[in-house]
Amino acid sequence: MESLVCLGRKPENFNIYANIPEPCWLIVTAWGDGKDGLMIRSSGVIAVGRLTGKVHYDGPAGDEG
Repeated sequence: MESLVCLGRKPENFNIYANIPEPCWLIVTAWGDGKDGLMIRSSGVIAVGRLTGKVHYDGPAGDEG
């Protein structure tokens, strides 16, 4: 199992195109499809609200390349 990384702020190279209404923890994940390391693509990221615990985003981080 890949380890998860939790970030307290968005890295400059992340381009998340979503309207996130509250401060979030960003959890960087592996895609889990067996193709990690075989191609250039974005990291997976989940944005979890710090106040509500709601998942506001689950998708690409926009950091490929």
